[in-house]
Amino acid sequence: MVSVRKEAISRSANRTVFEVRSLACFLAMLLVVLSHLGFTTLSHADEPQLLLAVSPKQGSIDDVFTLNVIVEGLGTEGFPVLQGGNDFRLTLNGSQVEMVSGAHEPRFRTVYRYQMFPKRTGVLDTPSAELRRGALHLTAPSQKLKVVPSSSKVAARSEDVFVLQSLGSEEVFVGQQAGLMIELFSKREVYRPQFVDLTLDNFIVQNLPQEEAFERSIEGSRYQVLRARKALYPLREGNLSLPSVDMKVSVMIQRRVKMPAFGGFFNFESIERVPEERVLQSNPLTLKVSPLPPLPRDFSNWGQKAPLVGITDIRGSLDRELLRTGETATLTVTLASTGNILGIKELPLTSTESLRIYHEQTEEQTREYLGQLITTKRFAVSIVPLLPGRHKIPTLALDFFDPESRSYRKAVLEPMVLNAHGRPLVAEVTSAETQTGGSENSFSNNMSASSVAGADANSRAPLLRSPTVIDRLWSIVSPATLLMACFGLAALILFIWRIVQPKPEGSQWTGPTDLLVPAFLKAASACAGVEWSEGDEIPFEALRNALRKSTLLERAVIFELCAVLDKLERLGITELDEASHPEEPSKEIKLGNISEGLIKRMEALVPALRSPAPS
Repeated sequence: MVSVRKEAISRSANRTVFEVRSLACFLAMLLVVLSHLGFTTLSHADEPQLLLAVSPKQGSIDDVFTLNVIVEGLGTEGFPVLQGGNDFRLTLNGSQVEMVSGAHEPRFRTVYRYQMFPKRTGVLDTPSAELRRGALHLTAPSQKLKVVPSSSKVAARSEDVFVLQSLGSEEVFVGQQAGLMIELFSKREVYRPQFVDLTLDNFIVQNLPQEEAFERSIEGSRYQVLRARKALYPLREGNLSLPSVDMKVSVMIQRRVKMPAFGGFFNFESIERVPEERVLQSNPLTLKVSPLPPLPRDFSNWGQKAPLVGITDIRGSLDRELLRTGETATLTVTLASTGNILGIKELPLTSTESLRIYHEQTEEQTREYLGQLITTKRFAVSIVPLLPGRHKIPTLALDFFDPESRSYRKAVLEPMVLNAHGRPLVAEVTSAETQTGGSENSFSNNMSASSVAGADANSRAPLLRSPTVIDRLWSIVSPATLLMACFGLAALILFIWRIVQPKPEGSQWTGPTDLLVPAFLKAASACAGVEWSEGDEIPFEALRNALRKSTLLERAVIFELCAVLDKLERLGITELDEASHPEEPSKEIKLGNISEGLIKRMEALVPALRSPAPS
């Protein structure tokens, strides 16, 4: 009997096993895809690196520059070799080893600190670094520094702690970037210096990325210098004043303290270090701002209110040049300038009857180069061709004023061509050139309104959604990985479908639960050909023997029936005549002992017994 029950349970669990295997298959495929997507990033993150960090980026001939050579992911073995840097006198100031967190596990970071003393002024190149270990070869390129002559204003100061303001240039044009440096000089230990936020009338103020700390030699004395830098863009001409800046600092000083002993008969003196709060005030400055020359004709500033002043560069590319009508190509344009380009929000491109333009979100970054703030903006534009043919993206030109040459110039991005093929997605164009598919559809040469059916082209809904990530995903996912992901997704869909699919009508018992056992026994007796009625003793053994010989039921149903009958017999249910034994509540207690699992098994078997299929 036990073996029969086990076989029945095994047969009924086949569907559940299939569903579990399907889910496991999907999870395995998903794991493969995620590991493929993340492997490249993680592997690059754990690669050994050789880096150079220099502070400050700009200084005087009296400054002591710090060069940090950073080796990550190689332990403590090996020593980087410096090459070049003949414009500096270098001394090794020590090294430091620390543990940093990596993508998979902690890794070593070794920092070699050098002091660099400039030999001359100008734009100088730092040494480059090289490290070889077996087949591994790492290099770090040199960096450029701007070294200026020593300042007479600094040499004239004699205080041990003071604040000094200085400008990179005493005269600029309206809108030209002027570098402002606020420097704290100290011979003592200084704690918690607080630079005051600078708000100036007639200027746009931007902070350079980070503060710098270094040493400077003044009249034979070494000062620790903490520098904050800002980029100023004057909004009008004239002599503009920069007020003095207040700074709060805590300076450690030494003072003598008398300590009485023996009731005041003796007095001992000791020296202790205590912080002293000071408010330092810098020197005021004056900046001479000259007006710009008259603007040339057709001056293009891409929506900015004021002309752009500063060296500017523009570059761009298309991710694809050949596509079908309705597909999306992405135009990426990078604009970099030393001027103020915060007012430029998007590229001067608009939709036409033959092309749709969608401006995506703009990315903005700032960095420093030779003491100047360089702002970079990255524009992404999605282009959807509606007609087949050769579509010309016009020249993008941005005018700016070059302070060095004192003249207006243009940053130009040459025109690009987009070739589309496929059926037209708007009404037929009457132009013969367009009908042959060889015409040039340009942003600047819009087609006539009569050539397109419908209202204004800009009011039409886009034929496709704004660009998706499918193209970018295809470039990083191999076809094999994508195929495995599809198989896993199909397994998941099948698993969910088998769970939520409706049960066939009549496949479950729908009557009251208290009538389930009599209905079950009557149906089993009818199929087995055994006479039984309520009030008689239940012939469990006869039922089992008859069912095993039956040809009206499937073998799996017969095994399940025998298992349920065996379970009912073990529960002690021998008869079901409530009317003949109203005074005996023990029968109800035995019926209440039937488990929920057994009830569900009987509910599933009753319909099969009422409509048996030959085995």
